[in-house]
Amino acid sequence: MKPYLEPRAGDRDYVMISRNGRYLYAPHFHYNIEVLIVKNGGYVVTCNGKQYTVQSGDIVLFDCYDIHSYDAVLCGENRDDCVVILPLDYATRYVQEKNDRTLVSPVVHNPKLAEDLLELIDRGLSKSLHTESLLSAYTQLFLALLFPHLQFAPKSEKDDSNALIRQILFYVNQRFTTPITLSRIAKDLGYTEAHLSRTFHRYLRIGIPEFINNMRFAAVQQQLRRHPNKKLVDAVKECGFQSMQTFYRVKKSQQVK
Repeated sequence: MKPYLEPRAGDRDYVMISRNGRYLYAPHFHYNIEVLIVKNGGYVVTCNGKQYTVQSGDIVLFDCYDIHSYDAVLCGENRDDCVVILPLDYATRYVQEKNDRTLVSPVVHNPKLAEDLLELIDRGLSKSLHTESLLSAYTQLFLALLFPHLQFAPKSEKDDSNALIRQILFYVNQRFTTPITLSRIAKDLGYTEAHLSRTFHRYLRIGIPEFINNMRFAAVQQQLRRHPNKKLVDAVKECGFQSMQTFYRVKKSQQVK
């Protein structure tokens, strides 16, 4: 299955918390940080192509634009397991301390830490936070508790490819509603079109133009869900499609998958 960018309302500054679920998510990625806390269950998860088995007391951190999935529920009732999405824009201290290094493993086994993080979620993050500064403070505190238990290593050559993918994803995520092209992306990022296409397809198994149109299609669907009275032609135009013909072609390809 091809990974997809998970659309979210207020993606840049929105904390999302899901509790008491049995999580099965297809390969996806997004701008913010995602953390899975396993209290009474077990999962098989995949992060950037590597598979991990996680169980009670495990914490899993998926970084900005990591491609991740929840592939299977292994055992247990999965009561009180939690998935939290933390805004990267409010995680400045984490970004600075990470200092362009890469995670050795996204998994931390520490039942006491898992309990502490769940308590912080219940006492602060799960409540309505009305100010940006308060939301930022809780995000910083959450990551400050987790950070000492994470292991980082200097970037490798493979990580350079991952970094390029993140560059492309960030660029596209910011501009997909505008008429961007592969040649424009290559010029702005300082790479050849061939190198960008080859690297992107190897990592995501999809071409950049197709990926951009898939993002636009998902954005149209999201707009129509939020605004049922909105005209389709207006949503299509606002989300970056240059014609209705292109929209319907993408829609047809989505139905075939």
